[in-house]
Amino acid sequence: MLTIDVWYGCERSFGRQGIPQDAINILGNVRPARYVAELFYTLDGDFPVKLSLGPDRRRLSRPGDFNVEIVTEGLSEGTHTLRLEAVDVSGGIAISEVIFHYGGERRRSPELEIDWRDVARIDDAAQVIDGLWGLADGCVRTLAPGYDRVIGVGDIAWSDYEVTVPVTIHGFDIKGVNPIGYGYNVGIVLRWQGHADWDGRQPRYGYYPYGALALYEYNFGRDPHHFHLRLYGNNVQPLNEQQCVIRLELGVPYIFKAFVRSCPNETAHYGIKVWQSDQTEPANWALEGRGFIGERTEGAVLLLAHHTDASFGNVKIRPC
Repeated sequence: MLTIDVWYGCERSFGRQGIPQDAINILGNVRPARYVAELFYTLDGDFPVKLSLGPDRRRLSRPGDFNVEIVTEGLSEGTHTLRLEAVDVSGGIAISEVIFHYGGERRRSPELEIDWRDVARIDDAAQVIDGLWGLADGCVRTLAPGYDRVIGVGDIAWSDYEVTVPVTIHGFDIKGVNPIGYGYNVGIVLRWQGHADWDGRQPRYGYYPYGALALYEYNFGRDPHHFHLRLYGNNVQPLNEQQCVIRLELGVPYIFKAFVRSCPNETAHYGIKVWQSDQTEPANWALEGRGFIGERTEGAVLLLAHHTDASFGNVKIRPC
């Protein structure tokens, strides 16, 4: 008998604190995965849509993982019903329904504070785009590390802003998974609008265009220094050749601060600095650089943990 586990519950709300990307996501897992023949969803009684099941080494990390990605263009504000139907190899069927509300006040000004202790559900403050996360000890933390576990914060209409968030790294997901991408990393994505459709796969997995990635990286076996801060522009192009070599201790909270600022007739200016939470903020940015042609000129914030077990504390975003 199949079981459909819908993460974050079967009553959901999207858009309470802005619209952070061009789609909403209903995430979960069907088990036992080896007996699943097909998985479909229908939205408001419309035609069934077939879903992909993990693992795919990208957004669907583990056997049986699914991600219902509903593009919001044309999605009316209000309450919707999503029906999931899993068929096992012998023809048995498991059904689950999700009721979700879409819409709310758009946050045109890039000014937002999230205190995770004040929210009962992650939905109340942000949008989980990928992965299984939980609230604990005043933070939001990855419960199952994997490829690009991300949470969207804010609104796709934002342009120039500064983000401050405490980050604690608890470990790296190095067992049994060869990560696609740039090693193991954690940090902030600036000017995010949603995944791109590169080849028709479900869910979409194209990770650019965006503004910039402000990351702490662990490149075991690829880099003589292994640990460093990096700024990547659109299409994962380094914004400068400099690498800020720094090793963050596991279990210790650090403050991550990043900014994006528009420049007239030029690409945007980006920066990142990181310091231990009980220390004084450094006066200078550890890394700064100019973006690349084709970057997003607007977009929300992503909290990103790529094959990393990490927790993010209270988020502060201000115009700059």
